[in-house]
Amino acid sequence: MTTHYAAFGVLSNGPESVLARLPQNAFLCSEYPMHYKIELRYFYGWDDGGWTEEIDGEITPLRFETVGQAQVALDEFFAEVRAAVAAGDLDTEEVRDDYRIAATNGRN
Repeated sequence: MTTHYAAFGVLSNGPESVLARLPQNAFLCSEYPMHYKIELRYFYGWDDGGWTEEIDGEITPLRFETVGQAQVALDEFFAEVRAAVAAGDLDTEEVRDDYRIAATNGRN
């Protein structure tokens, strides 16, 4: 599996937790199990960060089965960004507050 990350310039205000605002019974449908995605803050608000993965030659949105898995991926992303800045490949680091983990039903 190959993981692809997309990062775009965004505005930075404090982080919000979409998980904290979900109703307790949100997405309780076995046909569409709960998954998590990385969202990015754009000038118009929060939206899918555009992270994808390649499975059997097909590129699909990257989704995680647990918040923990999503957090590990986010931590790895920021470690790679810090390394790229240190190597001179990027001018500045991404702002961590511009990224969050959000719940989604199904694989979309």
